[in-house]
Amino acid sequence: MNIYTLFLLADEFTDKLNVPKVDASAETLTNVLNGFFLVIGALAVFFVVLGGIQYSTSSGDPSSSRKAREMIIYALVGLGVVVSAFAIVNFVLKIGN
Repeated sequence: MNIYTLFLLADEFTDKLNVPKVDASAETLTNVLNGFFLVIGALAVFFVVLGGIQYSTSSGDPSSSRKAREMIIYALVGLGVVVSAFAIVNFVLKIGN
């Protein structure tokens, strides 16, 4: 049994159960992913600000300063990953249309 047969069986099974179909257009996928990237990007910016506040209130304590710097670095790396993923997904979806 190959994968194509499994898809046909799954499609036939969902038709018999009257399972609603979902419109999975590229525009819908783009809107959902853009919303997801917006939320994750906002969280990354929030953690950069939180790390900055912790860094400024660390009063020169080396361990607190280190934790705050790590939080800022990790948040910036996460923000870079989100921006890269956003660009790649939108590029791929644009090519597909």
